[in-house]
Amino acid sequence: MAEGRADVINLLKNGIRNVIAMGGAKPPRTLLELCRQKNTILFVDGDRGGELNVRKMVELTKVDSVAQAPEGKEVEELQRKEIVMALRRKATPEEFLKAKSENHYNRQPGFAPRFQPRMPRGIGARRGLRIPRAQTRGFPRGTGYGGSRNAYPDQGFQRSTFRQEFESPAFESHTLQEQGSIVQEMPRAIQESSEEKASAEELAAFTPIMQELKGSLKARFLNSENQQVQETEVREMLEELKKAQNVKAIIFDGIITKRVVEEAKKAGVKTIVGVKKGKIEKEKEIKVLAITA
Repeated sequence: MAEGRADVINLLKNGIRNVIAMGGAKPPRTLLELCRQKNTILFVDGDRGGELNVRKMVELTKVDSVAQAPEGKEVEELQRKEIVMALRRKATPEEFLKAKSENHYNRQPGFAPRFQPRMPRGIGARRGLRIPRAQTRGFPRGTGYGGSRNAYPDQGFQRSTFRQEFESPAFESHTLQEQGSIVQEMPRAIQESSEEKASAEELAAFTPIMQELKGSLKARFLNSENQQVQETEVREMLEELKKAQNVKAIIFDGIITKRVVEEAKKAGVKTIVGVKKGKIEKEKEIKVLAITA
């Protein structure tokens, strides 16, 4: 069971049979009865809306397993390989909701690798065992790998003048000049790659609307004066956007995906506001904002 008609069409195109759509925010009674009689796998989008649909269907009927699209993607845009992998990773509703409650979007706390500072050489369990380099320079390593340098006595060898000259290169000042130019250019690159942030006026205008839409799975279209033009379900947002006129801003309860940005760009939308940004590139013609109510 998928969320919408477009999801069903995509699954059928990729060889997945016996697929049915939920049919909006209020599934019909016949669908709920069918779920109680059959072995049901609920396949939802990889956003907050998908999680809410799972919670809703678990309360209304029997759901045997839950599969979710990769984070930031919708079922209707998945390739066959992604669909198969998502179905293989299906879990029971209890396991799915438990993972979501522990950490939102299924990211376990502390999963990110931590930075481990590298221990300086000669410090730790083997401290004090190192021999000065001057005492071992000039001797072969011996037979085999890992030969101990302690087997060779100090013969009074001195560091060569070639080594000393090499450690003080004549082009050091030139290198520092190049490093200085790189440091001066770094803030510009960081500024270009930084995420867009909402201004005070945008926060004042859009935050109350996001609070009203929180958990509703709905979207609102605004005109150039931030007045409401239309309100619709998130599942029908892109279809309604093609019919709507004079829409300059979209505010919806969900994740901003690449497909949403492309369709909004075609419709002449200047601002998109959602709960979270997916894997999208920065656009010059449209502003993408993530506001958590």
